Formats: sequence, structure tokens, C-alpha cells
Amino acid sequence: MFWIGVVRVSEADKMFEELGYEIENENGFILYNKISEINDEYKAIVFNVSKGLIDIRTDDNLNLQVITTVLNMQELKAINKKVEELGWNEWRRKRSYWRSKKTNWRST
Repeated sequence: MFWIGVVRVSEADKMFEELGYEIENENGFILYNKISEINDEYKAIVFNVSKGLIDIRTDDNLNLQVITTVLNMQELKAINKKVEELGWNEWRRKRSYWRSKKTNWRST
């Protein structure tokens, strides 16, 4: 992570910005969003930090409907980087480890 002015910017934030996303951080949510100039689609990638969830959606503003979201490899890399920065990979590993210990204890 690095600092710009007084705002801390992570490597994932930089990756999303390079892909044309705007970044908002409020009330335990990190939101990356962008509007396609070609077909007026709004794509949002939302990290719910407290619950460890990611919501990805695309809205078709012309037809007023939610449509299938397609991610390119650069977007997927940025999402994975953010998951790493939030420490969610480590949290899952620890949780899985303790679940396996519980299972092993019960089976003996």
C-alpha cells in the first residue's frame, strides 16, 4: 500500500483505478464502480468487509435491468488482490484448519 496525500491507496485500488473504476469506502463497504460509455452499463464490485462477502453486479441503464456480469482477467486479478489485502485468504485458512481439528477430534 502507498499513500496519496492523506488517503491510503492499496495496490488493488490502483489496479481498479487503471481499469476505470471509481472507489468509495464507507460504512464497512468498499465499492468499485464504473459506467461503460459504449452501452451505458453500470458495473459494481462491492466488498462487505465485516461479513467477508463480495457482491458483483451489472445494471443495464438503458433497459433498466440487472444483467449477467462478465469479468475480464484484469478485474479478477484486482479482486483477488483486494481479497489478499483484506486478509480474507488467511482467515479462511485458519477457519478451515480449526474445522479440520474439530472433525479429527470427533472421529477419534
